[in-house]
Amino acid sequence: MDILTIGEAAAELGLSPRTLRGQAKNGKLAATQVGRMWLVTRAEVARYKREHLGRFKGSPTYKLPVVRMRGLTPKVRPSGDYKVNATVAGRRRSFYGATAEEVITNVAAARAAAMQETK
Repeated sequence: MDILTIGEAAAELGLSPRTLRGQAKNGKLAATQVGRMWLVTRAEVARYKREHLGRFKGSPTYKLPVVRMRGLTPKVRPSGDYKVNATVAGRRRSFYGATAEEVITNVAAARAAAMQETK
């Protein structure tokens, strides 16, 4: 059984040690405090990654890019696809896609089509 410090686990997860200490105090990460040091098993890090970061890190939908279009940030749905609500031609619409880039592309295409229709 591999035992990691919170700092090592944080580096592996791409989070700050402060975040993981907070998660341990809230009971979302099973860690043990020994003096001032927090220790966590590698298996617990894998479980935390799968359950709490699964939609963003360590899953097929990882690599969530910071894709934005005038304040639009696609949200990951429980089904693993992405959704964003956007206003196109004065109407609020929902756009869905397998990736964040696909959703933003769909919004851009809808906006471009709306612009062409108004010309």
